Amino acid sequence: MLACFAKGKPLVCFFRLTPGGNHIANMSGPGLQVPALHPLKGAKALMAPKQCVTCLDKLGRPFSLGPCLPDSRNSVLKMYDAFDPMPASQGLPPENPETRSQWVDTIIKNAHCFAAWEGDSVVGHAALLPNETALEGEYLIFVSKGYRNRGLGTLITLAVIEFARQKGMTRLWLEVETFNFAAVNLYRKMGFRFCGGFTCERMMTLEIGSQLCP
Repeated sequence: MLACFAKGKPLVCFFRLTPGGNHIANMSGPGLQVPALHPLKGAKALMAPKQCVTCLDKLGRPFSLGPCLPDSRNSVLKMYDAFDPMPASQGLPPENPETRSQWVDTIIKNAHCFAAWEGDSVVGHAALLPNETALEGEYLIFVSKGYRNRGLGTLITLAVIEFARQKGMTRLWLEVETFNFAAVNLYRKMGFRFCGGFTCERMMTLEIGSQLCP
């Protein structure tokens, strides 16, 4: 499992979803005492290098969330090997085991990766692939079947958006199947908007400002 350190000591951050759908974060760690923190500000602390936090999903169950380092490659591949359905969207993750392994290697090598962990198992994985200018990036996210609709995708995406903002990126984009309503609803909630015409697959973009809100 990836290390969780804040100035050499553990950082604990409990994100939870309120009945009204709002996000509350309570964080504690060395030099950090921030109760009832806005989630995106929590995401800012979350995305420090080699740092992860403990979060609570909608069911109140803990999981770890943070950067996914190259040495987590086998854990990421294990998640995708067991993914259901496969492929889930746009041919991803690839059905062929060799192709799937190469795809994971390519993502880990070229993208900023983030993961949600339960114990030693990766249960959610996201990647941000910058373009040649490093000002824009393609975003993708997958959550294991038993962990969907529990808020993991929301928290991972919030953290990635804040990471991109800190890196000076100005726009994120993704492609989504038009009738994948769960994914579309998540992206719209995060501030992504459709661009282009109506087809079976559509592009969504997010303009990143300097403020901590989508």
